[in-house]
Amino acid sequence: MTSLGFNAYDRRIFQLMLPVGVTYDIPTGRGFHFLPTIEGGPLLYGNVSTRLENIPGYSQLENHQGSGYEVRGDFMLNDLDDAGRGLEFGPFVRYFHMEDSGTDTIPAGTFIEPKNSRLQLGAKMDYKF
Repeated sequence: MTSLGFNAYDRRIFQLMLPVGVTYDIPTGRGFHFLPTIEGGPLLYGNVSTRLENIPGYSQLENHQGSGYEVRGDFMLNDLDDAGRGLEFGPFVRYFHMEDSGTDTIPAGTFIEPKNSRLQLGAKMDYKF
């Protein structure tokens, strides 16, 4: 039950991935370096724990994920000093795809975590020291 009196649940996802990737350093000739990175890999283990105990007639679900993958890329630009310190910034993209999970059965029924995909786009800034 939430603080406003609504029935709710707590969902926790654990995913262990094995990404492998490559970064290429391209000097621009003006002190900056362009650093495109691409990586990807399979899902080694996944588990979705859905705590439904606050909803009458339901209990906790455990759905194991066995198949999925991720692909990531970023396109960073930096200007580091001779000691390797400085700012690095640029856009990124992340894509995750998961297949249907295994099933879990509780008195209220049989449930799966359905096949799903997620796309994230953004920008990041790092300070190297």
